[in-house]
Amino acid sequence: MKNICTPIRERFSAYLDCDLNGREMQQVEAHLDTCPACRSEFAEWKEIQSTLHAAGQLKAPVDLALRLRLAISRERSAKQRSLGERLMERWELLRDNTLRPFAVQGAVTATAILILVAGLSFLSAMAAAPTAVEANDEPLAGFSSPRYLYNAAGTSADQLVTDQPLVVEADVNAQGRVYDFHILSGPTDHATASAVRDRMLHAVFEPAQVFGVPVKGHVVLTFSGISVRG
Repeated sequence: MKNICTPIRERFSAYLDCDLNGREMQQVEAHLDTCPACRSEFAEWKEIQSTLHAAGQLKAPVDLALRLRLAISRERSAKQRSLGERLMERWELLRDNTLRPFAVQGAVTATAILILVAGLSFLSAMAAAPTAVEANDEPLAGFSSPRYLYNAAGTSADQLVTDQPLVVEADVNAQGRVYDFHILSGPTDHATASAVRDRMLHAVFEPAQVFGVPVKGHVVLTFSGISVRG
């Protein structure tokens, strides 16, 4: 191949796209008139361009933007997963090395007290009335689940509402945004699923916490009516 052929062939793409100035286009045309090898390769370029034009442009899916945003949210959550795992490992070490010995000692002490009380009761021949115990529903200290705050997108006026109840389990990252969700029960048609997906995408939560540090978590939401765009 002659030395002049290389720069000419490098301009084939720009020539076909009309990105060359007038002088450069004349140089390419003049070379093609005198070089059969470059003329043959240029014909192949034109054939490829014609094939691509005939194929046309593919339309992007309607929900492509939503899919990309969900994928980005999942990727961010995956990068933060190591922080949550480290916190859980520290909690397990704290539980095994610190809390569990106290629990064992507490159990031994409680057993000794029960034996002493039983012995005194037997000696005094008196039946002690049992003390009522109330269940404590408070969550474990240092841990909290995600809590819904508001919807960043607000509400739309052109919406239809279905009366069927819907139960959704949402995975919330450490920033309080949903990165994945599952419909546990209720309608699963395309319109309802799209409305739920849009609502989850714009929902803002107070993230789960472990000793004051935000971590990923999950929450179950129940809707009495779901807004579906008409």
